Amino acid sequence: MQSSDAKGKKGRVSVFPEKGRLKIRLPRQYFPKGEQPRYALGMEDNEINWARANRIADRVQLDLEDGCFDESLEKYGINKKIEKTNHTNIVGISSSVLPTTSLSTLEIYEMYLEYKESNISITYFHNQYKGTYLRAIIEATNTVGSDAIKIRNWLIENRCALHAKRTLSVIDKAYQLAIKRNLISCNPFLDLHQDVDLKKANKEINQNDEIDNDVDVLDKAKCYTWKESLIIREYVKNRPGIAHWYYVISFRFLTGCRPGEAYGLWWCDIQWDKECIIIRRSYAGSIRKFKPTKNNTARRFPMPKNGELWNLLKELPQGEPNECVFKTKTGKIIMSQVMSDKWCGDSTVRMNGIIPELIKQGKLKQYYPFYNCRHTFVTHQIFDLGREPEIVNAWCEHSDAVSRKHYRDVSSYAMQANPELPANYNQTLSEVDILKKQLAEMQKQLEELKEKKQES
Repeated sequence: MQSSDAKGKKGRVSVFPEKGRLKIRLPRQYFPKGEQPRYALGMEDNEINWARANRIADRVQLDLEDGCFDESLEKYGINKKIEKTNHTNIVGISSSVLPTTSLSTLEIYEMYLEYKESNISITYFHNQYKGTYLRAIIEATNTVGSDAIKIRNWLIENRCALHAKRTLSVIDKAYQLAIKRNLISCNPFLDLHQDVDLKKANKEINQNDEIDNDVDVLDKAKCYTWKESLIIREYVKNRPGIAHWYYVISFRFLTGCRPGEAYGLWWCDIQWDKECIIIRRSYAGSIRKFKPTKNNTARRFPMPKNGELWNLLKELPQGEPNECVFKTKTGKIIMSQVMSDKWCGDSTVRMNGIIPELIKQGKLKQYYPFYNCRHTFVTHQIFDLGREPEIVNAWCEHSDAVSRKHYRDVSSYAMQANPELPANYNQTLSEVDILKKQLAEMQKQLEELKEKKQES
């Protein structure tokens, strides 16, 4: 075993053994009263761990000298294991007595969250990484403890196969990151997610599930027909108690925007003088925040004067520029769960949903999520009205890669089209204009003949 000077080199972070375990000592000069805290590293006193401990000491030393010491101590894998001495605080850090244990699965995952937060969208981070996955890990470890195999089996038994596989995968990645940072030496979750069989998934279909996935946006079998969309809108408009939902539902059918984009629409986004709408943000109810659109773009949607979309928005009381266009009956921002409850119902409070009621009346055949209003718009434009897919894509951005290419190429042309009329309307209109002009000339000739006859 290696040895270390009992006091360590002056002004340097040092490693020392005690009762078969390794600890770390920080220099007095960085403490307000010359105190010298000691931290347990959770390592046995052996040659391999000495090398790891010295690397940790070097990182701590450099950060202290540079003034960027990690106050949480997680960066060094120390996990606030502070041995009680006469000292109380390092500058800005409170000391406490914690047991000397290795990092737990939950602690490793929480460190992984800090790393992952800046790499993915804020909504997905809070909903999945800090929501679904974290809840599963907490419940699993509280139930079966820290054994990796037991955690795996619990997840498979208590979560659908897909969620179990994804949770095990992120735990695996969290451990891999911790190893790279020299915080741990092994990964008990390595590849445990690979043998989870998704084919055996037996998940109950939940009508509240709103999957933000546009892969099947052109699938006619996954959306309502345009006639059915009119039935839905008419029912909502004339139904006491839910009539105020008519506007946001109609807006989605008429524009094909995503639910969050409708909830995040402000009055300043409606440009009456330019006859268009700017879709530039989305509202995430799960975290109660506005955020950029899915593709981080601001796209224009045409709104011809006195057209259906124009008149729909004119019926609403005009608000302040930074005020949401669509609100609940009480004037609050629309939450996706609230809209889903209105759409599909809520059995816990005996609320009949719009779609189940229409199915009961025989006016609709089956249920589709509220998100699929977007699918209805897209299929109506392409298959019913003959609109070019590139135009519809510029309006909706239903494919990240495709939309970014076509948004630049066809956005100007898209603004010249009218989403409320067939694609061949301009040609038809030209033919009508010709006939009108011919009729006007004939009428003029007849009037001239009448005048000549009267004169004679």
